[in-house]
Amino acid sequence: MASEQKEEASEILDFVYAKGITEDLLRSEWAKQVQKQTKPLPRQSKNLADKEIQSILVLKEQVSGYEQEIAASED
Repeated sequence: MASEQKEEASEILDFVYAKGITEDLLRSEWAKQVQKQTKPLPRQSKNLADKEIQSILVLKEQVSGYEQEIAASED
C-alpha cells in the first residue's frame, strides 16, 4: 500500500515537472498556503456587528437612490 502511494506521488510529480513547475515553486506556494491558513483570526470587536449593519444600511440607501435616479432618467 505504501509503495503504491509512493508510485502515485512520483507519477504526479513527474506530470507536474513536465508542465514546467519546479519543486522550488511548489515549496514556495506550500509555504504561502500554510502561512495564510495558520494566521490568527481577527479579533471580535464589541461593535463590529453594529458597524457592519450600519454599512449595510448605508449601501441600501445608496441603492435606493440609484434606483430613483434610474427611474427618473427613464421617464
